[in-house]
Amino acid sequence: MVDPDSRQRVLVAFGKRLRSCRVAAGYNSAEHFAEALNVNAATYRRYERGEVQPTFDVMIDIARLVDKSIDFLITGAGPIPRK
Repeated sequence: MVDPDSRQRVLVAFGKRLRSCRVAAGYNSAEHFAEALNVNAATYRRYERGEVQPTFDVMIDIARLVDKSIDFLITGAGPIPRK
């Protein structure tokens, strides 16, 4: 089991990668990206702040929109392109 501090560090790092990938994919607004994901904008902002983790289904949609692998989004390692 992962200790709470490690989990929080992983979530914060994920949020930073998520924001960077979103902007690189041309979504300058978190609200527009949330809309493309069909997710509430406040919930999406919580992903970027590292407060909560997206569901697996949402993670798949994020990976498709930013064209990155889920591995990269979660860990920062692994194949970067989703293809």
